[in-house]
Amino acid sequence: MPTKGLKRIGKAARLLGLFRIISMMPIPLAYRLAGMIGNLDHFFHTAYLQATRNGLVYLRTGKFRLSDREIEDFTRRHARMMAREVVDSWMVSGRNMNVLGRISSLSGAGLVRQKLDQGKGLLILVCHYSRLNMVACTLGREGISTSIITQCVDRRNRYLDWVDRYYLSGKLERYQQVTKGTLVTLEDNLRPVYKALFNNEPVILLMDAFHPKFIRFNEYPFLGGKIRLPAGALRLAEKTGAPMVYGVARENGWKIEVDVKSLPGSFEEAHREAALKLEQDVLARPWEWWQWCNIRDVWKAEN
Repeated sequence: MPTKGLKRIGKAARLLGLFRIISMMPIPLAYRLAGMIGNLDHFFHTAYLQATRNGLVYLRTGKFRLSDREIEDFTRRHARMMAREVVDSWMVSGRNMNVLGRISSLSGAGLVRQKLDQGKGLLILVCHYSRLNMVACTLGREGISTSIITQCVDRRNRYLDWVDRYYLSGKLERYQQVTKGTLVTLEDNLRPVYKALFNNEPVILLMDAFHPKFIRFNEYPFLGGKIRLPAGALRLAEKTGAPMVYGVARENGWKIEVDVKSLPGSFEEAHREAALKLEQDVLARPWEWWQWCNIRDVWKAEN
């Protein structure tokens, strides 16, 4: 059998079999086992982790200069976190809401409701940081339904194989049982997103996403250079009048602490402030950011 076929079988056994079994175990044990799998991933230098390590090496600026030991440690921590994120994807569903109460906590629910009282909808800007899907799930547990803009996970996305499509489609289906809102992909018409905002509903948008089809970006100071953020969030806010807030999940051991913060000023100022908050989070916990493997696409050095 070709090497590519063997790799896909191994990935299927891991994502669809091993982690699903682990998610059925007692919660603390499940996350400890996931951490052990992350350590093994780091030991065997998977391609994804090698790309993450290379990204950390690439971005050595005056403001963000890591030693070789720190880079190795942060890559290992990242591997453990990503393994726990896969356990989340199997453990969390609308039929198992009590699990969320044990996994996550929320700060900022009052802010979300206060913004919605303005009647203009709400854009919750989330980044590829930590176990990010827990932002929407934790809000859902609090009775705050959110619509989500996400990547396409069917055959229209040529970057995904059948294992990715099966795993990610199931993951989104389980999360939507909790979030309750509309799910719109980058390949879909965004009309449902506008409708949700005009109906005074919150929408979660990944502000640091990268996709080859994106052509408009805003650049803001970030880690000694500039980060390129898609302009979609800013355009949505300007067209609908929806205020923006910054949502983030951070690990505390195997648990997750979700925090939603206000973004003051004009829409452009709020977008810039969100970039600053992401920078602060990355400086505090570099291993929790997913985009190291895409750093050449989302970041550039100062001229």
